Amino acid sequence: SVGATVCPKCAQGSFQSAFASTACEPCGGNENTLMLGAESKSACQCQKSYFRQSPEDQCVACLEGMSCPFGSDMTNYQAWQSSNRPKTHDPFPLVLESHMSLADAPLSVFKCNIANRCPGGPPGTCGKELDTSVRSCALCRDRWYWNGDECAPCSF
Repeated sequence: SVGATVCPKCAQGSFQSAFASTACEPCGGNENTLMLGAESKSACQCQKSYFRQSPEDQCVACLEGMSCPFGSDMTNYQAWQSSNRPKTHDPFPLVLESHMSLADAPLSVFKCNIANRCPGGPPGTCGKELDTSVRSCALCRDRWYWNGDECAPCSF
């Protein structure tokens, strides 16, 4: 209509929570938004290489041995873990190859001596037939043994 104006959208890294507000508010430190025109503080997520413990916490640097995709939040990990680890999930810190962390202590990262024991991925991930409850994926599951390259079935 005549005389109508279109308000510019807030830039990435900011949001406008009140309708017809004249200013955009910046996201917190190490946060960004995925798009222009964010309409609430909840659109501010941790930048790549950062994560937060809970939605109220500040984004902190990803831990050594981990990768933190955009939006990494440990509450997403807790929800994923309590849902029996479905294939898809919201972002949370992932363990790098040759590292592992236990599912019940996901931010305590260990370096593995043998890379194929620790393929990386979500906390609590080990190579095929390795015991995920043992640090550094050091033991094969019951009825399996380490043959020098991988876990192989016992033949008894």
